[in-house]
Amino acid sequence: MISKALVAGRYNRGFSLIECLIATLLFTLSCLGIFSLYQRQILATQSLVLWYDARNLATAKASDLYAQALQSHAAVAAIDTDTGGELSAGNLTINKDGRSIAMARHWQVTTLKTHPAALKLATITVSILPDEALGNVEHGVVLWHSGPAELPQVEDFNPDSK
Repeated sequence: MISKALVAGRYNRGFSLIECLIATLLFTLSCLGIFSLYQRQILATQSLVLWYDARNLATAKASDLYAQALQSHAAVAAIDTDTGGELSAGNLTINKDGRSIAMARHWQVTTLKTHPAALKLATITVSILPDEALGNVEHGVVLWHSGPAELPQVEDFNPDSK
C-alpha cells in the first residue's frame, strides 16, 4: 500500500511505517532461516570429516589383515577377533586441526569353512567415541591364502626331533 500525500499540488509517493516494519520483519526472518541452514551445514560437514577419518582407519586395518592373509595359511589361521595384523585393536586418538578425537577400532572374524586357515570374513568396526549419533563405520574383508596348503613337516610326526 502506497500512501499518497498532497504536497504543493503534487502527490508525494512513499512507503508507510507499517509497510517498512513488515518488510524488515520478513527480511530478518529470512536471514535467520538462512543462518540456521548454514549452521546445520557446518555440523554436517564436521560429522562427515569424522566419519571419513573412521573409514580410513577401518580400511587401513582391512589392508593390514589382508596383507597378513597373503603370507600363508598359518597366517590366516592366526587372525581372530581383535588379533592379527600390525595395527592393534582398542581405543586410539587422532590429532586433527589442533583437537583430539577418540575412536575405537575392533574387528570380528567369522570362519566360513571348517578348516580355520581356509576362508575367513573379518568385519572391522570403528566407533567415534565422543559422538554416538554418528554411528559406527564398518568395513568387511575376505581373508584367504590362495596358494597350496602347507604340508606337515617331519618334526610334526616325530616327537623326538623337537
